[in-house]
Order: sequence, then structure tokens, then C-alpha cells
Amino acid sequence: MWIRSQDRKRLVEIKDCIGTTEDGRVYKADSAAREDVAIGKYATEGRAMEVMDEIHRYIEEVEKVKLNASFYNPQFCPKAEPDFKIFVMPEE
Repeated sequence: MWIRSQDRKRLVEIKDCIGTTEDGRVYKADSAAREDVAIGKYATEGRAMEVMDEIHRYIEEVEKVKLNASFYNPQFCPKAEPDFKIFVMPEE
């Protein structure tokens, strides 16, 4: 999954996990590089959790599209090909 950072300056591929901190930061944990990459900073931890909920819903929708695409037959519905987008972090 790809996420565009809150400041719109980075596209970050999420392979491991993302999390929040008490100070409202949303970050990508990169176990291979052993570092965290900030992808957003919000006024409160509660707002950061709301953003995490948005990402969660986005992932669920992408997975539903992938499942439906496994049954996709272009012969019967040529324009039904799935359109995958990049999740963009909210500004606030």
C-alpha cells in the first residue's frame, strides 16, 4: 500500500506496519531499516487515531476490490477493471 505524506512531499510504501504516538504522530515502522518514518502529525492522539481509522477503511475497500477483481471477466465487463489509488494523509 502506498500513502502520500501529510506534507505531500513523500510517497511511502507501507510493507510492515503503521502506528500512532501519544503526541499525535502517525508513522511507518520500517523493520528492515530499523527506523520510523513520519507520515503525518496531528493536534491530538485522538485525531491521529481517526486518521488510522480512515486508513483502515481504505485498506478494507482495496481488499474488497481485489477480491472482486479475482472474479473479473473483461469479456463481460471491460470497464470494470479495478482502479487502485494512493491514500493521501489528511492535512488536519
